[in-house]
Amino acid sequence: MILEKSIVDFRESGDITVALYSEKQELLEERKVWEREKKGMEKELKRLGEKKRGREKALDHDNAKMKRLCIEGRRSIDELKKENKEAHKYDNCKAYDDLSRGINATSYMKDLVINLGRSGKVKVTLTSEEAYVLYHKLELSRKGFLKLRSHFADCNIICPVPSLINIIQEERLTVHKDLFEVKVVNNADGAEIVVAQLLNVEEYLVKKLETLYERGKLLFDKVFGRRIWMCIMGDKGGDEFKLCVCIGNVAVPNSAYHLVPIGMFTDGENLTTITTYLADVIAQVNNIQGLVLTLDGVRELIPVVHFLGGDMKFQYHMMGHKGATSKESCMNCFDTGKKKMGSYRRGTPCKHRSYQDYLDDSIHGTHSIYPGSSPVFSRVLPSHITPPPLHTITGIAQRYGFKYLLNLATKIDAKNSGSVEKANAIEKAREEFEAMSEECASLEKHIFSLEIVVGILKKFVENRVDDAGIDFSCCSASFCIFRDKDMQKAIAFPTCLVQCIICEETSHAACAGMWTPEDLELTRDLEPDWSCLNCCGRKGTVVISDAERQLRNLKFKYEGMKEDLGECQKQFDVIRVAKKGQGSKMTELKETWARLGADMNAYKKDFCGNHAMKLLEPEAIEKYTSIFSDNDLTHLKQFLCSLGKIAKLCVPREMSADEISEMDNLIDEMFAALQKVNPNDTISPKLHNLLEHVIPFAEMHGSLAKTSDQGIEALHAVVNRAKVKFRTTRNKQNQMRQVYTSLIHHNYISDSSPSPSN
Repeated sequence: MILEKSIVDFRESGDITVALYSEKQELLEERKVWEREKKGMEKELKRLGEKKRGREKALDHDNAKMKRLCIEGRRSIDELKKENKEAHKYDNCKAYDDLSRGINATSYMKDLVINLGRSGKVKVTLTSEEAYVLYHKLELSRKGFLKLRSHFADCNIICPVPSLINIIQEERLTVHKDLFEVKVVNNADGAEIVVAQLLNVEEYLVKKLETLYERGKLLFDKVFGRRIWMCIMGDKGGDEFKLCVCIGNVAVPNSAYHLVPIGMFTDGENLTTITTYLADVIAQVNNIQGLVLTLDGVRELIPVVHFLGGDMKFQYHMMGHKGATSKESCMNCFDTGKKKMGSYRRGTPCKHRSYQDYLDDSIHGTHSIYPGSSPVFSRVLPSHITPPPLHTITGIAQRYGFKYLLNLATKIDAKNSGSVEKANAIEKAREEFEAMSEECASLEKHIFSLEIVVGILKKFVENRVDDAGIDFSCCSASFCIFRDKDMQKAIAFPTCLVQCIICEETSHAACAGMWTPEDLELTRDLEPDWSCLNCCGRKGTVVISDAERQLRNLKFKYEGMKEDLGECQKQFDVIRVAKKGQGSKMTELKETWARLGADMNAYKKDFCGNHAMKLLEPEAIEKYTSIFSDNDLTHLKQFLCSLGKIAKLCVPREMSADEISEMDNLIDEMFAALQKVNPNDTISPKLHNLLEHVIPFAEMHGSLAKTSDQGIEALHAVVNRAKVKFRTTRNKQNQMRQVYTSLIHHNYISDSSPSPSN
């Protein structure tokens, strides 16, 4: 009934029938006029029936003309009747019959749906907020959004998204000009550095947490209690360093869109740059002890617990530690590090570092702490330094697992090729090959230059020297070849002068007959033993013959040198194939890894986190270790399988006591197998962290990977896509502002979207 009434209302509101009726009446009046004229013409024919023949022809012509006009008039009236009938053919039809009656019915229904959408009875378009979320989730640009709207119009489809101005208005509600600042500063080298940072971190976090609570996404677990888990993490990816805050009280804390980018800058990652460019936000973070949140209309002060995340490089910088290569490389204890794998015992008592220990050691620069330093984030205790699960697992797998297989493949290829397995074998072969290549290239240039000299000497004999216009009066030679312009191409011959030991006249070395590389070496002597061409009795065409003979000798020498270079190349390739991973076994190993979805970085010779996780699956381990059928890799496979199981327990949530106990047992199994694989290897800082500090951290805080390093690694890809989106922005400051704004929009959308549980 609603559709039937809407169709009737729509038709009654139009003036289509009235217009058709008026047009019909006008045509009828015209027809009457034409018929009166026709009768008048017929009477005139009768009256003039007895007139001359020429007059009859004229009247016949006029009569034919009138007949044509009448025919056209009847056709117009027929078309008018047809249109009138088409307009009224649905008067007695049911409402839904219009759906199958052509273009007019489609037009009616389209307008009807639009009217229903405006009345609120049917939803046919997105709201401004919904379109804003869609716009940023699809990472559209302004131009791309307008193209989307125009495509709907071209396809004759009701556009489900509002206009661009609605999107811009929603963006202004989320990101205002006082939220952050973007500025350009100069570093110590004078280069321009773009810095972006939040102006009020506490206010932004309060708004974020209240939004999460309203959406049912703010969580408090049993172990950690009613406190806010706030982790500070930083890393450089691409051109920008990002300093972020991650809230662990959500279901998916490691999402890149959940991170709060409190600061970014386009310079290197070190302690000086971070504390210089982002000093304001660092001070704001250090001042946060608790946050006053309005939850269900009640203001509540919730304590904030600070954690330090990111990779170990960032953590070392923030704690004032000298890093993984220092003597006491652990940030949590005073372990000396670099201990042998075979003799190491897990759980050996060692004194743990405290915040006061960091301050005391910074006074004198002891225990691998930089003198005069202090922890950048003053509220982060050493027990709150989060072990980075992603970098820890991939680093251990790469060093003790994948590298072991690479070395094994190299040894097999080297043995098969018969090359010498010495550490400096490839370097020695490289030096020999490069030296011979350089000598061969130098001789080739000398031959080219001597060919130019021979050509210039022939010009002197033929009196067609192309004068360079340079005064070489200092040269006494009959043929001063440097007078010709072509001599500028002969780079092997310098313009140095030599003195003849007979006539004591000076001339250029090349003009005096020094044409071979050995001859030119004599010019470095203080008093070279050399006679000029005149004193040697060489003149005219004889000089040309001497030069051509020297040229033939050099070419013969060059051909022999090329053969020796080829042999040296073959010897070098044999060693390089084994040492650089181009042997058959190495190729087979890499191809197997590639089939499993893991591609090795060509520069670093390692895998990214996701690819390393693929290689720690039990099925994958069996596949790529099976190519070493002649080697017993039982313990290595056990080590990799245990490491893969540990990685699966690094979940971004509260861990149960059984899960923590299972991880502890897996670490024991992993290390026991690793000790049998290579007992002479040393304990790396990442392995020490896994053996001694992962389980205590999980027991103390109830989770290990609640705020892991995975989130900030994923943020790099988000920033890179935003930079591509705004690549047409030439000004770096404006591009940074657009990228930073895009991150804030994504952060807001992640917080405000409904909880899946709801």
